[in-house]
This record gives sequence, C-alpha cells and structure tokens, in this order.
Amino acid sequence: MKSVFLIGSVVVAGLEFLQIPKRSYFLNTPQNRIEIIGVCKFADSGAVCWGPNGDPSDEATKAGNQLLTKNDNGHSEIRLAFNRKNRLLLVKESPRTDEERPYPFNYTGGKYEANSGESDHWIHFCSREAVTWNSDQSFEKITHSLYVGKFSKQETQSSFRYQVTNFDSKKVDIPLRLGTFRVEGNTYSILKLTSDSSRATLVTIATKSIKNSNLTFQISPADESGEAYGGFDINGSPIVESEAQNRIYDTVQQSIKDQMAGKKSTWTPPMTVTKGYLDSNILIPTTIRFNVDRSKISRLSLLVGRRTVTVIESIKLDPK
Repeated sequence: MKSVFLIGSVVVAGLEFLQIPKRSYFLNTPQNRIEIIGVCKFADSGAVCWGPNGDPSDEATKAGNQLLTKNDNGHSEIRLAFNRKNRLLLVKESPRTDEERPYPFNYTGGKYEANSGESDHWIHFCSREAVTWNSDQSFEKITHSLYVGKFSKQETQSSFRYQVTNFDSKKVDIPLRLGTFRVEGNTYSILKLTSDSSRATLVTIATKSIKNSNLTFQISPADESGEAYGGFDINGSPIVESEAQNRIYDTVQQSIKDQMAGKKSTWTPPMTVTKGYLDSNILIPTTIRFNVDRSKISRLSLLVGRRTVTVIESIKLDPK
C-alpha cells in the first residue's frame, strides 16, 4: 500500500492520519481526553502492567487487573496466541476540563477500525464506566477500555489509532431515486429502493469513486423541501426535526408542571426517525433502513462529516 508522508501526517489510500508527537500518549477530541494508560502482560499473579513509555505504573496495574477481574462484556477469559507476545492495552476516556473545549459540538469518536490491507493489532475486549455526579446535578463519565494484541517476539512497540468525525453545519439534500450523486468530488450511487413488511424504507448506497476519503455522512429521510424528518405526530406521520424538537420540549415542560402539581406524569419518550451513516472509505454497498413509509420521503438530507484519524505512536510492548 502506497504511503505519502507529510509534515506531521500520513496519507494512506487517500485517508489522512495525523501523528501525535512521540512520547505524547494522549489526544483531545472536541469533548473528551483519550489517554493511553499502559500496557500489560499476563503473569501467574494477574496482569503485570507498565506505562506506555515502559516505566512502572501503579495506575495501569490497578486498572488492568480491575478490568480483567470484572468487565461489562461478561468475558472471563482471553485466548492467548502460542509463541506470540500477548499484550493488553489500557485506554482511558475522560471529559476535557480545559477552557479550549469547543461548544456546541457534533461529533462521533472511537477506535479506528482498519480496512482490508491495513495492519491493526489491537482488538477491543471490554470496557468499564464510572460516573461521578456533581453538585449541580451534572455528571462526568470516565471509561476504561481494554484491548488485546498479539505480536511477534521481535516487536517492541506499537501504535493506537483513534477516529473523530466532526459534523459541520453543511447539509446536502438529494432526490430519493435510483442514480448517482456527487458531493465534494466524490461520486455515490443509489442502487436499490425497497420496503420491508413494516413499510420501512430500505436504501442501498455505494461509493463509486473517491477524491476525499475523509468524508462521511449522517443521512436522514426528508420532505419535498429537503428538511430532514425528526419524529412523528400523533397520527404516525413524519414531522421535520424542528417541529419534533418543539413537541419534545412542550411535552417535557408539561410533565414538569404535572409533577410540581402532584399529578402523575404521563410523558413517554417519543419515537424518533432513524438515521443512517455512509462512510466514503467503505466501498461495499451500504443498506440503510428508515422507519418512514416510502411514500412520505421525497429527498434525503445528508449532514457532512469530516473524519480525522490520529495515531499515538511508540507504545512500548515491554517494560524498561
């Protein structure tokens, strides 16, 4: 696979990878701080852990053994590879506290999953969340995640890639019909339109050609003007997002008034319109299911997302 090296970044198959400076084992997303806590190996007494730079780390040892003892996925065993260097990677996700944190924000984040032909040693095993409530009734959530990796005896370090997709305010709407459409130089094709037994609409979309692999889309069914649907009225007909949000606000306010008056609240969460996601870097067709009748959908509304993959390098696979 051809790689083009830039200052502070690498481009692989058109997708840009930003490289964190060596010995900086964290990155900031718009909302959270992602930090490599350490690496562990197995021993008779449990996990023996060290920091990402190879130094001893009590924090890594404590977190690693806690995750192995009890984890949210219900796993109790990790399969070890014979004649390989079996390692565990500890990743901590916590809220950013610095003043530079942007707000409002609209983004998704998570470990970058390698495509065919790319090397990716770390596989997610389990996660544990800890929630702390503040005096103003807000809360902070810290997540520790454990990843499993199997390496050759000769390998001494590895890397971890984290993907953040920022959705900007740019929206593109297209007619819901078979055929091609283009966004920022990329060409896509709607291959199939069907309905299932519940009258939901199934749309199959494929990427045909790519100039910008960093593009992703959040896709919503829309009305004739291209405004995305966000919910349903009392008759089950779809309504646009702004109207759906106003209805939710009104019903929540009424529920609060009822509770203050000693009445039993009858509020229930309203049904929302399902959305779909399209990744330009995935070349196989993607089928999206919208819980809206085909006859009610005139267009599709695409919220444009721009992806960045950050690489944390020089993670030591052995202690000093």
